Amino acid sequence: MDLFFSSISDEGRRNLSVLDPLTDHCLGWSGVTCVEDVIVKVKYTKLLYGNFNIRALPPTVTFLQVFACQQKYALETRTLPRAAETVWLHRNRLFGSVELRTLPPRLCWMSLLRNELRGPIILTNLPFTLQSLQIGDNKIRQDIVYYANLPPSIRMIDLMNIRGRTPINEIRALNPAEAVTDKSIFSGFPANRID
Repeated sequence: MDLFFSSISDEGRRNLSVLDPLTDHCLGWSGVTCVEDVIVKVKYTKLLYGNFNIRALPPTVTFLQVFACQQKYALETRTLPRAAETVWLHRNRLFGSVELRTLPPRLCWMSLLRNELRGPIILTNLPFTLQSLQIGDNKIRQDIVYYANLPPSIRMIDLMNIRGRTPINEIRALNPAEAVTDKSIFSGFPANRID
C-alpha cells in the first residue's frame, strides 16, 4: 500500500495512518478494509492530500471509492483492480479518454460523474455483470455514441450533464436488430435520440 499513498502529502499520510502502515497494511491505514489479511475495500471521501495511486492497488480490491478528493491524473481503466465490483471515482478531476472495453470483468457499478474525461466512448464489450455506468458531467463531446451487446444486467447508463444538457446528439445500436427496447436504460437521455 505504500505505493498507493506515495503521492499523498506527509500530513495526509500522518492523518490516514492508524498504526505502523509499514508493518500492517490492513490495520495501518484508515479507509482500508481487509478480509483474512487481504485488502478488499478502499474508501476515501473529501480528502485533499494529493493523488492516490489506484494503479498500485492489489487486484483483490472489490470496492474502490475515492469521492471528491480532487484527484488529477489520466484514468486508465485497465489498471483498476481486476476483482473490482464497485468503482466510485466521481467528483474529482480525472482526465483522458475513457476506455470502457478494459473494465474489470466482475464490475457491477461504476461512477465517473463530474470529472474532466473526454471521449470518444463506445459502449461495447462491457462487463457481463455491469448494472450501472455513470459517466455524465464530463467533457465528452461526441455526435453519436454506439452500443452493442449490452449486459443483460444493465439498468442504467448515465451520459447526461447537469440540468439535462448533453454534448451527445444520439445513441445508436451498432446492429439495429440489437437495439434496446427499454430506452430508459440511458438515464435522462431523450428517447427520440436513441436508436
